[in-house]
Amino acid sequence: MFFRKMLVLVMLAVLSIPVMGYAQDSGEESLVLFIGTVTGVPDEFVGLAVEGENVTLYICDGKADEGTVSIAQWFVGTVADNTIDITAPNGNRVQVTLTEDAATGTFTFTDGSTRDFVLALAEGEAALYRSDFAFGDEEFVLGWLVLADGSLRGAGFVKSTGELFPATLERPGTRLCLTIGCSGAPE
Repeated sequence: MFFRKMLVLVMLAVLSIPVMGYAQDSGEESLVLFIGTVTGVPDEFVGLAVEGENVTLYICDGKADEGTVSIAQWFVGTVADNTIDITAPNGNRVQVTLTEDAATGTFTFTDGSTRDFVLALAEGEAALYRSDFAFGDEEFVLGWLVLADGSLRGAGFVKSTGELFPATLERPGTRLCLTIGCSGAPE
């Protein structure tokens, strides 16, 4: 069995939705970003964007430079009374408590395992990105988490198969570089 990699370049300006913390001077609700890692597992990054009652949370350990990814999960839902409780379509669950400057929570996965995390308000280069797009007949969902020091984790999955693959940002804001691992004989 051979392992091959395919490199695809796509414009981020067209495909990606940046979700970053910022403050607004107007009376509009502002977007707040919390970011950090899973407690005791520094390679698993977690990002949480909150805008009003809407929340988007992402956990990922994808390292494109090493060709590895074991988790990339999105949770989209709402917050009420500073509490988040979202179950993803695949059955994985996240529960979070928010304060002004932190988010504390637990992931509970369908295999029974749990992971705790404490996130701080985003600073510096910290960011959360998501991209949904089609390439040919396949639909993809990708995500990236950037810590304040510039450390990056990113991955995507093929909607039809659920296959995970690591992904990296190659010039943030300009283009996207996907590294997809495939098994089987090269064509």
